[in-house]
Amino acid sequence: MIALVIFALVVMAMVSLQLFGFRINSLTSAKQLNTARSLKALDQILNQVKGTPNPVSVGNYNTGTSLFSAIANGQSAIGNALRVSNGATSVLTFYLNTNTHVLYEIQAAATSTNSRTLATSITNQQPFQAEDYRGTNMIVGNSGHYTIKVTLQYSNWLYAIPTNVSETYRVEARATPRSQ
Repeated sequence: MIALVIFALVVMAMVSLQLFGFRINSLTSAKQLNTARSLKALDQILNQVKGTPNPVSVGNYNTGTSLFSAIANGQSAIGNALRVSNGATSVLTFYLNTNTHVLYEIQAAATSTNSRTLATSITNQQPFQAEDYRGTNMIVGNSGHYTIKVTLQYSNWLYAIPTNVSETYRVEARATPRSQ
């Protein structure tokens, strides 16, 4: 009888440890997956910015009209879209759809337009910004060297049982276009 009680306690302890392990695994795997996706998206954007021989434009992308509009002269260079021209035949536009919280890459060539998703669950409204060497926001129309700052803020549900738990985190990176 005593051996049966000890065995039952050991089994209950092992089951509770397994459940704890499953919960920790689900938390860490969601974080690792989102971190990997955000780093891949940042790497993609920053490689294009660093590699372009042409100036880079920060602006806003209107999903209704599918048009990119650069920030006007005298305004702060911060927006939801970034346009990178890689020559006469190819233009890349990275934009955040603020309704769906999805970051897209649109490649427009002379013959076609391709769109693909880079990241999801992004909560900040204006992830792209042009900065000067001191880290202050550039004003469009000012001459000088600039750096493109990309900030992606994520909100992710970790689990819903026993309570709703979400986590918000942020990744930032900067790159200077080669054209400078």
